[in-house]
Amino acid sequence: MYQIKKDLYTIIVSEKSDGSMNINPDGSLANNALKLLRSLGLSNNFAYMRQTHGTDVNCINKTGLHLCDGIVSKNNLVLGVRSADCIPLMLSANRYIGAVHVSRKNLLGGIISNLSEKLISHGVNLSDVQIFLGSHIRVDSYEIKSDVCELIEKTRFSKYLLRKNKQSYFDLTAAVIGELARVGIRVHNVNDCMIDTYKQSNLFSYRRDCFLSNRIETFFTIIRSNATKKN
Repeated sequence: MYQIKKDLYTIIVSEKSDGSMNINPDGSLANNALKLLRSLGLSNNFAYMRQTHGTDVNCINKTGLHLCDGIVSKNNLVLGVRSADCIPLMLSANRYIGAVHVSRKNLLGGIISNLSEKLISHGVNLSDVQIFLGSHIRVDSYEIKSDVCELIEKTRFSKYLLRKNKQSYFDLTAAVIGELARVGIRVHNVNDCMIDTYKQSNLFSYRRDCFLSNRIETFFTIIRSNATKKN
């Protein structure tokens, strides 16, 4: 586990050595996740998501499981995203923090637009939003098949396709940053950690570790507000 401290928030990232952060079938946190959160003193105010590659973003005021792929809270909560190649998008704005699980599927479905609409509806000025993009798969590791490529070509995200040596790749990073800019979030307020899960051996990567065996092992990216820091 390691931490990245910013002025307004702190990011906490679990690693392979902490074990997989999967949740149980009933939605409760599995043992590895509970152990990590208890060691950090965060088990009593932690909120997380089911994550089905959907586009729902909810404003929340309670701990535990939420049936969506994005959560925003202005309360004294700590928020987490499980991932293994998708983007853990964390945000801070005024009294709010947020955590969004961004995959290729829900990016194309409009989750960033839904996030911006949710923030605006709660009085957040998008120009004040600070974004942290956690570890995720990068373009040179993200080869896609022809059917997926054809699907993307029909959308505004086609400009983020890269073709090299007769193979197609998708720049998920640039696509998300471009979408954030499109909805009104300032690009210079986006902080990208620059880590590729596929190449980072201490983090889980679905494509590297799980694709062939169909196992799902994930790490947590967690955000806590420095202004409301409590254990």
